[in-house]
Amino acid sequence: MFMMWITNKQARPGTLIAAVHLFIFWFLWIGRNNSKYNDVKMNATRVIKRTQYLMESLLKAGILIHDVRKRLSYPVTVTWRKPKEEWSKLNKDGALKECGLAAWGGVIRNYLGDVTWDFLTFMERALFLKLNLKLWQLDFNCVGRKILEKCG
Repeated sequence: MFMMWITNKQARPGTLIAAVHLFIFWFLWIGRNNSKYNDVKMNATRVIKRTQYLMESLLKAGILIHDVRKRLSYPVTVTWRKPKEEWSKLNKDGALKECGLAAWGGVIRNYLGDVTWDFLTFMERALFLKLNLKLWQLDFNCVGRKILEKCG
């Protein structure tokens, strides 16, 4: 699953979506090393802010482009696996139309598969990237803890 995510086959080189994964992992790695070797507490907000700043800078400089993916012309089956006991899982997705409107939705399920919370929101294009990063912050708070548990 990780390799499918990081090697996103639909992302074209030079696009924001192709690079964002690498930026996040780079700043997670820096955060992990600072935590381990410099006694600086791992901070998911710092990872998100650094990633956001780098992406915005590269977009403004024209080094990266924000590429809106075309709709798939065939159905895709997506399966869901329950998290480990006592854990919950956040699944989210978003869509951006060429006219500038965007929508985000998601669901949190516990280890039994029961829905504990769900959400749906519509927004302007300008908020799309910012919300995406904020939602990822929830994921990376957990990822950061797992990295520290395994490598710390």
